[in-house]
Amino acid sequence: MKWIEWSLCLLLGALAITDSKNKEIPIWSIVPVLCIGILNLHLQHYRDWKSILGGISVGVTLCLLSKATNSRIGMGDGFVIAEIGMFMGAKLTFFCMSAAFFLASFAALFLLCRKKVGKNYKMPFIPYIFAAYTIIICM
Repeated sequence: MKWIEWSLCLLLGALAITDSKNKEIPIWSIVPVLCIGILNLHLQHYRDWKSILGGISVGVTLCLLSKATNSRIGMGDGFVIAEIGMFMGAKLTFFCMSAAFFLASFAALFLLCRKKVGKNYKMPFIPYIFAAYTIIICM
């Protein structure tokens, strides 16, 4: 793995811990990921800009869904997905987000069936993004 992938993985892990404890992502904690993403774009001149903008737009779409659903989906989740889009491009970002939704839905179904939570439970999403990203970079 490249140092960029490792650093993003570590930062996502820290965000996952924060999101699990507080069920909220402070905006200031997303700034290091943004800085590494900009550095990555600067260092890799051969990247496909259409794919990068497509990856960022996946996160922006999630932010718009957050506004449309009165924050049932967290705005920080959309920012994190947009930042992952700077690293992975459109296809892998969409795959990462889809895998994260799959993992989260499986966990939610498990918690509901075990009657540990109700249907209005606010579930942290960044741990599932972290797990999906880790799976993708290990493949």
